[in-house]
Amino acid sequence: MDIQTKFFVYGGAFDPPTVAHETIIKDLFDRAAAQAETTPVRIVFGVTNNDEKKYSADISHRIAMMSRLAEMRKRSSDKYAKVDYLVVKQEERLYSWLEKGKLHAWLEHSKLLTKDTTVVLGMDEWLDLYSGYTWRNAAELKETVSFLVYKRHTSDLREYKERGTNDPTISVTRSDLLLPPASSSDAREEMRLDPYSTPIMLSPDIRGYISENGLYGQVDTARRRAEERHFIDTYTAKDYPRPSVTATVVVHTDREILLVRRKGFPFKDHWCLPGGFAEPFETIEEAAMRELSEEISLDPAKCNDTKFKQLGVYTPNDPRFSKDTGCWAYDVGLSLHVRDYIKSMLKAADDAVELMWLPFDKLDHVRLAFHHKLIVNEFRKSPFDKIEPIITF
Repeated sequence: MDIQTKFFVYGGAFDPPTVAHETIIKDLFDRAAAQAETTPVRIVFGVTNNDEKKYSADISHRIAMMSRLAEMRKRSSDKYAKVDYLVVKQEERLYSWLEKGKLHAWLEHSKLLTKDTTVVLGMDEWLDLYSGYTWRNAAELKETVSFLVYKRHTSDLREYKERGTNDPTISVTRSDLLLPPASSSDAREEMRLDPYSTPIMLSPDIRGYISENGLYGQVDTARRRAEERHFIDTYTAKDYPRPSVTATVVVHTDREILLVRRKGFPFKDHWCLPGGFAEPFETIEEAAMRELSEEISLDPAKCNDTKFKQLGVYTPNDPRFSKDTGCWAYDVGLSLHVRDYIKSMLKAADDAVELMWLPFDKLDHVRLAFHHKLIVNEFRKSPFDKIEPIITF
């Protein structure tokens, strides 16, 4: 590699890469293309893999996602034809290398050492770097490395002005771009809660890769649709009277509601509310209590004066009920308030794979099966704080 080559070095965990990372990738390609006519330019994407934290996706997948984004950007326009890029594995975070004076050692090992290297950092990393001890331990970086800093929020720029450097020996360029408010950790949390999630923080290409490879708890939606289609095609309604009646219950404390992950089709692996079909001559409350006993192990013998609050009657969004199957149903939505200490006594049973207590402020991040989002929305409108905690032991 010619010693005169211009390098941009951008490192991160990219677990997963978000639209904010993609914004930086595009800007780096644009900057590189502007210089490539006169100077060879290479962008180096360093994907971190160390023991500092437990990564949710293997390094091979994170490298593949970054490679896909970089290659898509390069092919998006002829102006990037002369821009070269490289996606590499790095054993430490980029700014940790700078703090320890190891950047040059890595560049030399990778045969990338050049007198024209621009290190790309986020504003938060830059502030951490500059407020630390970097410049005392790695003074030589001042002569050979410049910095390109991206701000994530408008407040970053204000903080930079308050804490930033006036050292004339340090070359730093502040990008005018305002990155989208996207966080890898927020995307991971949303996907953890929903196996079919489509976080807006991720581009369709990255969401597709994640689904295809089953990363972050996501399922292969194309395969699952085929499996569910087969289930519906072979389903018969002979085991249930027509029309059927079901009971669905919002079991909640003062702060959380209980969700169950379904074991079988339809909506296999989706989160939903506990409940099920009423048997002949059962009251809807009897059906609800029996289903809670079977599905979440709530023992009715230990309940005292159990009172359900009815939220409404719904037409189920269920592929088993249609003119083709000859079966239809009505669902009664109920709510039941329980004390906090009841939570530890409940466990998944029957058709439930697992239980999850979800805070009220997280409800919008989960895609619920059937028509259960409608029931939850009705529950959120109800004065549940006035309901007495009636289950006692």
